[in-house]
This record gives sequence, C-alpha cells and structure tokens, in this order.
Amino acid sequence: MKRSTVVRLIISIAIFIFNLPGVSAQSGVALVNKWGEFGDKPGQFKFPTMIATDKAANIYVVDQHNHRIQKFDASGNFILMWGKFGTGPGEFNYPYGIAIDSKGDIYVSDMNNNRIQKFSSKGDYISSVGSYGTGDAQLKYPYGITIDQNDVLYVIDAFNYSIKKFSSDLKFLS
Repeated sequence: MKRSTVVRLIISIAIFIFNLPGVSAQSGVALVNKWGEFGDKPGQFKFPTMIATDKAANIYVVDQHNHRIQKFDASGNFILMWGKFGTGPGEFNYPYGIAIDSKGDIYVSDMNNNRIQKFSSKGDYISSVGSYGTGDAQLKYPYGITIDQNDVLYVIDAFNYSIKKFSSDLKFLS
C-alpha cells in the first residue's frame, strides 16, 4: 500500500470514529462544587486517596499523607477529622481505603499498619483487625475495601494477593 493511501485511510477512520453519536465529549456535565487545597489544616489535603458517602450524604475522604480521615457535608463544608501518624488505636500509617456500613460505621484500611480500623460516624475508634502476616486475620498492606448490603467487608490484601472477607464486627469469614 502506498503511504498516501495509508494516511488517507487513517484520516478516514479517525473522522468516522469522532463523528459517531455518543463518542463526543461529555456535554451537559458541569462542575457543581469543589473544595480543598494542598495542606494539613481542616479542609486541606496531602494525597487524598479514597472517598465514601454515608446515608446522610456526608462525604468521608482518606487524607493519606496527613494520616487522617476528613468528613464533609454534601456541600463540602468541613465537619470533623480524626487520626494522626502512629500505630495506636485511631492512628494511621498511610491509610488508603474507606467503606461505610448500613449503621454508619466507617472502616479504614490502614495500609502500613497492616490492619483495618472501625470508627463511629463521629470518628470514635471502635475496633480493629489485622497485623502483618499471612494468617486468616493477618494482612500485608490492605488497600481498597468495600462493604456489601449485608455489612460484609471485603479487603484487598495486596501483598498476600488475595481478597479477605470480614463480618461487621471484624471477624474473619473467608
């Protein structure tokens, strides 16, 4: 095939693709609100990683490099935050994932502490599960988490190359 024929063919295909219905840029999508900036004060972030909403439309953000969770209302108004760098209850070492159960309790994957921590909607520490290892209730760098309609928690156990399943009271299921 001659080079000019190949170029015309590529241009024709590109024109066809970009003129297909539904392949255009998203029209009708508009930014409604945004908040936050770099920093360590309330409403500021250092590498936010995950986000979740509760039944009241409150928004929880994992503020990973500030080692904390921030809570906002649906309009982006700051409500509260909890956590700091450390290994104790309610402290984090690079939190990553977040999930909220039907009762409004919050679960956070505390990645470098190799555990999942559970909190009330007010940020009060409830319990945790996990330590470094390969056993049933042990984790190696838990990342993303989610919770199903029955309040069963699923955890990506990244360096054990598995998904682990826990009850809402953080008992290992499978």
